[in-house]
Amino acid sequence: RTMAILDRLGGVVRRLVYLACIHRERSGRVLEWMVKCLLLLGARGGRMSRQQVHGLDRRFVPLCLRRLDLHAAVVLSRTLSSLLANFVILGKALDQNQLRNVGGFKVVIRNYLRTLSVEARDNYFVLLHDYIIHRMIAEKIVEVGSPADQEQLHFVMRVLRSMDFSQYLPVILRFTPIHFIDDLTDHVCAQHKRLLQLARGSGGGPPVPPRVDRKILSQLLHGFVLLSKKYYELDYGCKTILQDILHGAAEEPVVSFRRIVELFLSGHDEKAHNAAAIVFELRLFLYQGTLPASATKALAELCERLATHEDASVRELYLETTHRLLCAIAQTKPPAEGEGRRGGALQLAADALNTDANAVLRVTRSSQNVGQLLEMVFFLVTAQCANMQSASIRHSLGESDTIYSAFLRGKLSVSLRALAAVDIGVLCSMFQHLSSRIHGDQKKCLLHLIMKKCLTSKADMKKVGMGYFKHLIRSRHPELCYITSQFLLDYLRHEKPDEYKELMTRIITTARKTNNLMLLGNPYLQLRCLLEKDFAQEQGVE
Repeated sequence: RTMAILDRLGGVVRRLVYLACIHRERSGRVLEWMVKCLLLLGARGGRMSRQQVHGLDRRFVPLCLRRLDLHAAVVLSRTLSSLLANFVILGKALDQNQLRNVGGFKVVIRNYLRTLSVEARDNYFVLLHDYIIHRMIAEKIVEVGSPADQEQLHFVMRVLRSMDFSQYLPVILRFTPIHFIDDLTDHVCAQHKRLLQLARGSGGGPPVPPRVDRKILSQLLHGFVLLSKKYYELDYGCKTILQDILHGAAEEPVVSFRRIVELFLSGHDEKAHNAAAIVFELRLFLYQGTLPASATKALAELCERLATHEDASVRELYLETTHRLLCAIAQTKPPAEGEGRRGGALQLAADALNTDANAVLRVTRSSQNVGQLLEMVFFLVTAQCANMQSASIRHSLGESDTIYSAFLRGKLSVSLRALAAVDIGVLCSMFQHLSSRIHGDQKKCLLHLIMKKCLTSKADMKKVGMGYFKHLIRSRHPELCYITSQFLLDYLRHEKPDEYKELMTRIITTARKTNNLMLLGNPYLQLRCLLEKDFAQEQGVE
């Protein structure tokens, strides 16, 4: 009887989906609830079967892609990627017509760059991979009926998955290193030799081809590079604006920069995307020291205006240029005059992040744009974002399958040198903007970063102050309270042993008086008890 009721509810939801497609539903909130209903009725862990997807109106997935912004909601983002993958891949092959119906590969890349879900990134990677394979078949680089070519493609895919290439690819799409294809080809060949020796020694495991076809491998990697170039390619009008600024053809640079602002505010996605690409190119030329002096001041004013704009979507586009700039700085050698200046490339990247983050956080409301800033902070301070040969992070992350969950589970390490370059004020401001209920993992990660900075820098601890952490102990979020309590006790034990000894004496005395032995094993209860007692003494209450 329960299953019959659920089937009827499923029919109601499918009818609502049909009506939404007929009337071209504009409310993202309504579509979000439809996806949630589908998720509750038929999906498992944010995944929908191909049969469920193809049972929906074929216009529903393109409609959701246009209206929904699910990059911050992990489960919904995972569901949307699953919807898209099952919608585009029919049987075992990617359908070009279906891909065009959702907006082409640019829609896939845009969602790929914005999602935080590890599994969603995996789904988008598969789509891009199949799109490139389709192009290689059309150009007769790979033969469909050739067992040898199929074996090569399966092996390359297995190696790329083993090194979590799907999680690293967004960095490549934002800015491709010069020797990316050669370096990764050499790495895959080295992995092939190792796996071939293991297969011959043990005689088991997945099949390994006797050799690696470097042509197929390099063409596959070259396909990702071409997708990146096409995604950020400027149209003729935007190329003209960029050339006028770089060559000084414009009599007054302010006029060209005003045209860039107009593109940002046009309300047209493609024009705004092109404007963001222009801003990135100009910022990259400024970093390389090749931007004309006449355009430097105008660029600084443009960046300030975009970072503090009242429209969150404008700030989001601008922050994407900052993220691309960080990728470019991380993967290229700094200019000669910058190597010895304030720590070289790392400090230059941190300065760009700190400047833009401070500007954005001054005007942002609630958690708007904070997710982008936190992603850039993690790109800067974690080894995972800069190292393709790192351990796999895709396994055992549960429902919250993000890089933040991986960090909290100890799967990612933090570079203290890189963390020291990030402004502590930026981290604290981001922490205040996030909600404990909605962004629990992000807040915990930020708190850990704040505590690491305070433990390694007395100046940062002085800037934050003990009162900041004492206030967090009174938070309504139990995990934040416990983490903060443990940090304060460890800090006192190492930095102020006399105060810690006095504190423990007071805790033991309180435990004896109240006959509460739980105080001796719970840092939160210990500090909470003492803080309440101190507060009562300050108020003159017995």
